[in-house]
Amino acid sequence: MTESGSILIYKTSSMNTANAAVQTFRYEIDNLGSVNISLDQPVSPMALPQEDASENVLVKMEGNTQSVTINWKVTNNSSQPLTSTTKLLGSAIDTDITEFYAGSSPSATWASHSYTDSGEIVSWILNEFQGRDLSDRYLIKIPNMGVMEGFITRVNANIEGSSPVVYSCSLTFIMGNVISIYETDAPSEPRNVTASTVNNSGGSSGTQTRMVLSWSIPSDSASAITHYGVWVKDDTSAYSGEPDYTVSVSTTARNNELAGHVTGGSNYEVSWKDDTNYNATDFVKEDGSAFTATSWDKIKGKELVSGKTYSMKVAASNQAGGYGLKSDEKVVVMP
Repeated sequence: MTESGSILIYKTSSMNTANAAVQTFRYEIDNLGSVNISLDQPVSPMALPQEDASENVLVKMEGNTQSVTINWKVTNNSSQPLTSTTKLLGSAIDTDITEFYAGSSPSATWASHSYTDSGEIVSWILNEFQGRDLSDRYLIKIPNMGVMEGFITRVNANIEGSSPVVYSCSLTFIMGNVISIYETDAPSEPRNVTASTVNNSGGSSGTQTRMVLSWSIPSDSASAITHYGVWVKDDTSAYSGEPDYTVSVSTTARNNELAGHVTGGSNYEVSWKDDTNYNATDFVKEDGSAFTATSWDKIKGKELVSGKTYSMKVAASNQAGGYGLKSDEKVVVMP
């Protein structure tokens, strides 16, 4: 499907989901000027003495960075900022994006601010799109590209005297997982993360029908971890901003759910498709409410497909610091 030219920007939070003050904001850029996407892959040259340039050694010591700069115009009666009254989070954003580009009615409840003045719209962007919480996350959807998660590092709005009702705006967005230097209480990433396929009994022989993700508690286990978030995607989708599944560490909460899948309280294992051992209603979120949005026998509501590639990440969370670093991506192909 060819998607329309509008760019969608979301801001949401992964902390305090029981707090009614937590909301998701969506803004549509429909008066686009330009989009610039940059991929930086820094290397340091180490030229060898008495050798020509072709023998130059390039040392890769820093990671790669991808950033997006968007320029657009805001006029009177421009596209309206929206606030979700249903606290739209996680994979629901994927659904909202699909519905938007398909031109169908949104399943989420959005409240429009109905601004008519360009100054009001710009003021809303500058205020509501500020990062105020350590867990604030931003997602940007550019037509015919996957959803990008990261942080808005800069917003600029400029108006000329010759055109006092039209703002020229720009924002810079950098992809990645946001971990503040103040998040000293956030747990480190889970250890020994592996993903594989197994048979219905959990073994490696015979027909492989299930997919398993396993991990051990982070090294800083004294940080009072409350739950783990699990992100899953297939080869046609992108990771959600919020975890697709949440695993409580409470023994009471997980007794039925993780029977036979937790040993010694430090090793975890979850799997798809697992109708026998898993029932999504037995999970609880960090706010204590039941986790019923998805079923463990499917990936985001879809049956596992032979030949498809599935990717997974896991992160630990606590009440003090929120989610810590996600694990490295683990990939399996269903046979």
